[in-house]
This record gives sequence, structure tokens and C-alpha cells, in this order.
Amino acid sequence: RRTIEAAARAGANAVKFQLFDPYKTYPPNAGTAGYLEEDIFEVFRGYALPETWLRPLQAKAHQVGVGFLCSAFDERGYDLVDKLVPAHKVASYELTHEPLLRHVASLGKPVMLSTGCSSQKEVEEARGFMESLGVRVTVMQCTGAYPAPPETLNLAVIASWRRLGWGVGFSDHSLGVTAAPIAVALGATIVEKHFTLDRAQKGPDHSFALDEGDFKQMVGGIRLAQVALGRLDKVVSGAELELRAFCRRSIFVSRDITIGDPIEGHLSVLRNGNHPAGLPPSALDEMSKRVAARSLKAWHPLRKGDAE
Repeated sequence: RRTIEAAARAGANAVKFQLFDPYKTYPPNAGTAGYLEEDIFEVFRGYALPETWLRPLQAKAHQVGVGFLCSAFDERGYDLVDKLVPAHKVASYELTHEPLLRHVASLGKPVMLSTGCSSQKEVEEARGFMESLGVRVTVMQCTGAYPAPPETLNLAVIASWRRLGWGVGFSDHSLGVTAAPIAVALGATIVEKHFTLDRAQKGPDHSFALDEGDFKQMVGGIRLAQVALGRLDKVVSGAELELRAFCRRSIFVSRDITIGDPIEGHLSVLRNGNHPAGLPPSALDEMSKRVAARSLKAWHPLRKGDAE
């Protein structure tokens, strides 16, 4: 409950827990995972979320104004959380578990499909399978390493998938707060990040999770990326209008000229400053061939009708 409160203060839109049955996840003799250096079955058994916590945690999330989600890893788990969540998450290591994907699809809710340790072909097949069953899928770029080094994040694939018209997100296992805003700038619409009250807590994921202060910083970076993205065509913003007028160049008369005098050699291309804009630099060659149509003062912006 304290973690939910802290995540809400830090700017999270939703909190997500994990509901797993160790006996339906690994065989008891699965052995030791390298990055944990602990028996993986015992890790899962020691950190299994009690089913009775689900509704109180959902209630707490809603109380503080954030959404509630809970990953599951087997059919019964999805059935247990289905009534409590607006969408389902499929973990990376279930991407090729077609019977489970079919069951998740039967629940009729949007799905976040994580892609750690998967090839492009595997991602395309899983996404296509889910969509063929009528499911709206957001594909989550993910690197299955804990923590994930920056060079393994492959964030460019987010832009590639967006060009295909896919819904795309980012499940971020990297250290720090910089990767997520980049992912959002590339098109990610969902960001998932490990969160902790204290990185020194015992457990496999705390050391690379974000605490409240860092998560708040990451959210700030994401919001900045969203605001800064703008639109797909180049436009002049309101903030640029003053300098656009002040600094753009026009043709100026560089000395006093009497009516009828040639103006070649007496023109300069200068920034406008506070003068109204004159003829553009592209007209310089043509204007140089003409004579003054009226008497002109030095540093007068040359306009149509000043020369003939």
C-alpha cells in the first residue's frame, strides 16, 4: 500500500503487480538463474503474491487515483485478475505460449505483449495470432536482462513498429531515467518501469528499480517528450514569430540614391531588425539591374516599386 501511494505521488498512471503460482511457472528442480544466483523456484515461491491481496491492492490504487493492473502467468491467474483489471499483460517468456495467448484473448480485453528475448518473427507471429482473435495489442519493446545495458535496448524498433501501424510500448529494464523519454519520443504510448520504496530492499528487482524521486524525474522527462513532439509537418511556432521577423534578411539600400540612378553596387542583404521586411534575398540579382524609381535613403529596405 505504501508503494502504491509513492507511485501515485511520483506520477504513475497505473500500478502493476504480478500474480504467479511457482508450481505453474518452473519445475521445482529448475535450478539457479545466473543473474539471481539463487534457486529460481525458491525465489518465485518466496515472492508469490497472496491472492487475497488483489482486491485490497486494487482498492488502494483506486483510492489514490491510479489504475490497477496485475500480470498473470497461467490460465487460472488470468481468470483471477480479469475482473479487477482493464487490460492484461503477457510477460516476455509467455510470448510463444499459444494456449495461454488463446486463453488471454478469450477474456476480450486489450493486451500488452512484452517481447524480451524474442525475435522479430516471434513478435510478428504472437501479435498476429492475438489480433486474429480480435484482441487489441500493444507490443512492448523489452530487453530480457536485469538490468539491461543501454546498448541492448534497441529503441529504434519502436519507431519501426509504429510505422507498421502497431500500438507500441516500452518495458524498461535499464538503469536510470533516460531511456523511457526516448522511447516515448520514438512512439511508445505505454512505459512500464520497476518501482521500489528502497533499492536496498531484499529481492531480485529492487536494485535496478526506481524510487519515488527518480520515478518522478522519469515522468517529467516523459511529459516533456510528449509536449516537445509536436506534429509531423514543419510549422512556425508562436514563440518564433518575433525572431522570424527580426532576423530574416531583406535587400537594403546601402547609401542614399537619387531617382534615376543605377542601384547596382548599392544594395546589401541584411537582417531586418525593427524595419518592415523588404524584398527577399532571392531578388538581389534582378534588382541590381534596375535604376531607382524614387529617391531612396540609406538603410531603406528595398520594396517593390522602389526600382524600375
